[in-house]
Amino acid sequence: MDRKQFFKEYDSVFFTPDPHYEYAFKKWLEYYYQTEVYDRRICSGFDRETGEAIPGNTVEYTEINRYAKQLMNKVVEDLRNKNVDDSTWRLARDGASRHSFEETERLLIGKGWINEN
Repeated sequence: MDRKQFFKEYDSVFFTPDPHYEYAFKKWLEYYYQTEVYDRRICSGFDRETGEAIPGNTVEYTEINRYAKQLMNKVVEDLRNKNVDDSTWRLARDGASRHSFEETERLLIGKGWINEN
């Protein structure tokens, strides 16, 4: 049994699939991916350890926070419209936030949720 198969079987033993959680997790991964892509376009600085974009001045800081807030409001509205309860989407948000930009991108591409280009 290869590693991927092992973890697939391991997860299926301990976790019952929850379509609401899975949908919310995907939406939060997309949120974190899109905000980092935007930050990388806007920001003049980068964190040497994480590679994440860092605002270099107040204008950049204001811009990236405005974009993140607008996008977050859309995600939360979508989740509520899909009847995903607050505790589920918050749990999914916390889970998605633990991934680096590169891990998030790999997850989204690997699941076919975004194109590689």
